[in-house]
Amino acid sequence: MIACPRCGKENKDHFKYCLGCGAPLPKPEQSIPKAKESEASPALAKTEKPPETVKEPVRESADEGNEEEPASPPEGSSTVKKPADAPAAGEVECSKCGQANPASFRFCGACGGPLEAEEPEEEGTSIVSAISADAPSAAVKGKLVLIKPDGSEGATYEIVGEECTVGRESGEPFASDPFMSPEHATFIAGDGDVTLRDEGSLNGVYLRVEPERPVKLADGAMFRVGQEILRYDAWSDSRSESGVTFLGTPDPGFVGRVSLVIGRETDGNAFCIPTDGIQMGRERGEILFPDDGYVSGLHCSLAAVDDEMFLTDLGSSNGTYVRVADETTLQDGDLLLLGQQLFRIDI
Repeated sequence: MIACPRCGKENKDHFKYCLGCGAPLPKPEQSIPKAKESEASPALAKTEKPPETVKEPVRESADEGNEEEPASPPEGSSTVKKPADAPAAGEVECSKCGQANPASFRFCGACGGPLEAEEPEEEGTSIVSAISADAPSAAVKGKLVLIKPDGSEGATYEIVGEECTVGRESGEPFASDPFMSPEHATFIAGDGDVTLRDEGSLNGVYLRVEPERPVKLADGAMFRVGQEILRYDAWSDSRSESGVTFLGTPDPGFVGRVSLVIGRETDGNAFCIPTDGIQMGRERGEILFPDDGYVSGLHCSLAAVDDEMFLTDLGSSNGTYVRVADETTLQDGDLLLLGQQLFRIDI
């Protein structure tokens, strides 16, 4: 046996490179050959370990070497050992010299070249591997990026498959938001775009409107300014079916009404919208929210054009959001309010 000068592993006399680290081995004549027990001299026998510590001279396993002659088993042993020259299962052929080596060898026993042995698959994993290799993974159609209160990006949620429903049951980052319904909204992937559908959630989904770009409001549409939720109602005729006008303040020509929503089916203050429109803000406008720090000094406006009502964000810092009523096609970079969290969609 030849002891490797680098790692100390014992190798066969005819090996040129260490099976443990691949380092070159000294030539056989440079090492002291281990004498067989039958030919050992008395002087050399004295240096060997005591008889009780000497192991039986058995053939090394196929993982350790490739002896030409198997060692004889101890007398009386019933163990049947496989001849070394028989082809072992899972042998790997060296790409440099063609020598066959056991699958566990990292280096060729003849030339020392590195071996690329395929590790055997564990029982029960081959079917899973085959399925994983053949079955196409669901394509990612987009992602929702959480925008933290300080404006930095937080957790990311991937939109996978043709339809992806999110809600409090979808795990983080939605699970910790008590204002989200169990199934809140669904994202439908199309040909290069994503459509949003509200699944009848209690608090809805709000889409941020672009600054200085008017958005038409339908009768009953809800929108959000800072922490305030408001509803627009088209103006209705105050006369009865018989043509009698109800007693009240004379109508100067109002075109609509905006009401503050303070509960599930409860309204707060209501404000009539005149023909020249109204403005909202924390400091300026006809409707003021002085205690809401998320409302800009002059936030948004409502104005009627050709019997239709339009909402315009006036460059507010935190934006104006309209509740999604029908299926809405989203654009890359759109901002959405889901529950009490703000998300950006990347498509």
